[in-house]
Amino acid sequence: MGLLEIAISQKRDFAAIHFSGDTNPKKLKVHYFLKEEPYSIEKVLECVEYFDGGGTFFEAPLKRAQDIITEHKKFTTADLIFVTDGGIFCLTFKPKICILTHDELLDNKRN
Repeated sequence: MGLLEIAISQKRDFAAIHFSGDTNPKKLKVHYFLKEEPYSIEKVLECVEYFDGGGTFFEAPLKRAQDIITEHKKFTTADLIFVTDGGIFCLTFKPKICILTHDELLDNKRN
């Protein structure tokens, strides 16, 4: 909720991607909070209380974030923050996150 409050104070859109052990990015639950659309406390609670059964697979939510950033203009200057209680199961994740830049996200959309 703290990150959502920061987004609200900065008049920014917010998307929470809930991740688990699922490897399919399109199956991950996403809660959108758009600055031009009012939302209720019930929607906030639904977001913070959502649980998808556990597991920690980072590549699927990273891909989903990449898709959201490239498909929705309002997220082209997005900050990407992972909050987890698990370790990284994919050895290739760290190098990918270090080299994934805004230009690369846009290049992936063009390809």
